[in-house]
Amino acid sequence: MPKVSVIIPVYRCRDYIGRCIESLQKQTIADIEIIFVNDCTPDDSVDIIKHYMQYDSRISIINHSRNKGPMMARFNGYSVAKGDYITFMDSDDTLPCDSLKTLLDKAENSNADIVSGTVEYIKDNGEREMWDNSLEDGNDIEQVFKSMLTNRFKQNLCSRLFKRSLLQDYSYKNYENMRNGEDGLLFYQIVANCSSIVTIKDVVYEYWQNKASSSQRKFSEQQMDSYFFTCKEQFLIANKYERLEKYAQQFLIRSFVLLYAKGYSRKFIKRYANKYSLSNYLSCFLFFRLFPMKIAVKYSIQKLFCPIFRNVE
Repeated sequence: MPKVSVIIPVYRCRDYIGRCIESLQKQTIADIEIIFVNDCTPDDSVDIIKHYMQYDSRISIINHSRNKGPMMARFNGYSVAKGDYITFMDSDDTLPCDSLKTLLDKAENSNADIVSGTVEYIKDNGEREMWDNSLEDGNDIEQVFKSMLTNRFKQNLCSRLFKRSLLQDYSYKNYENMRNGEDGLLFYQIVANCSSIVTIKDVVYEYWQNKASSSQRKFSEQQMDSYFFTCKEQFLIANKYERLEKYAQQFLIRSFVLLYAKGYSRKFIKRYANKYSLSNYLSCFLFFRLFPMKIAVKYSIQKLFCPIFRNVE
């Protein structure tokens, strides 16, 4: 039985998938399985994966009969995974060669439910930036939520190693129609039900920016619905902790400012906030429209809340 199962959704990734696979083949532990989930990709990504399968029996493919989105792909990969621990990757990203060994050693030595490492963000121009996922305020669950609400601890599934048993009690079908933020919402729910999280300083994940990244373009209507639904659910989860109320509210305001930074109008944001019963939290946001966008985003986020949008230009 493998120690670690790596689950990777596949959709329109022909230009990157080989790089992803080769980074996994270079891992310093061999006791892994690599599960690709074909989400009805229209390109020849699957053919590329099959080429590598000829020489590596650890690689397998699951095929969807229709496009279901990345979260359902992750769930279906998890449903067949055999590893004691689970980790997730995106098909255009890579792992340093000792990532899985470093995460696994820490998990086994600490018996933590989740082990989280540092992410290296690689820009199109080759510049690199570290996203430190350490927990400065401690790793009790309330402090973890505080760190996530202030964006000092990223709410994503990649760069983490999970105990397999931790992921078995979720209704993933709720995520089938989501196309934005579903991994962050699931991570919130997992954290709310786990006992311990350990962080390490080691770089365990390489996030590659690409020009087709969804963060670089406007949201579709489905993505916008998913965005507001996710924001509301994350707010409700964190708001259960009395001492986190102000941080949960600031999280919502930052979420509105992000849309403003992407060029959406106040009227547009208000329409969706009303739809998801979040309009009570718009008042603090509305003053941003009095300032040029760069000033509003950089000053309000960096000085008042947190540096979540430090890369916005």
